[in-house]
Amino acid sequence: MVVVSDTTAISNLYLIDKLWLLEKLYKEVIIPSSVYQELKNLKKNVDGCDIQFEITNWIKIGEVRQKDLVTVLLLSLDRGEAEAIVLAKEMNADLLIIDELKGRKYAKQLNIEVISLAGILLMAKKKKLISSVEQTLNELKNKAGFWISNKLFDTILGLANEKQI
Repeated sequence: MVVVSDTTAISNLYLIDKLWLLEKLYKEVIIPSSVYQELKNLKKNVDGCDIQFEITNWIKIGEVRQKDLVTVLLLSLDRGEAEAIVLAKEMNADLLIIDELKGRKYAKQLNIEVISLAGILLMAKKKKLISSVEQTLNELKNKAGFWISNKLFDTILGLANEKQI
């Protein structure tokens, strides 16, 4: 399975020490070089020490060839999202991990299957990799600064059978 990701899911899961979920679910994730650059600038503070993101053996870097399509997408998206969409298209990826609503829309127009970070958490719970989507979403909100509307939060918990909707 070919899985491409933008920055959001990787950075947020890294900040809460749950990046391993992506490896367990997908074995390998491919990112464009711009996403790698964004991740290199990401740091988390553990016990007063800054720890910088480092590439893993299961996260691979792919180079985008269709620079013209990236340029068009940059009119509406940031570079990481634009390159992730184009890389997913070029690689005929099975899945693109992306949260940005506009990015998801463009990816779907290009017939790219998408999943959000919330979708990953739902899948992780279904596969018994996590016990609580609510707890993980709260960690994301509190430790990583992940923003999610109350309505979407409740909807996701309903889908996880953790709350009545």
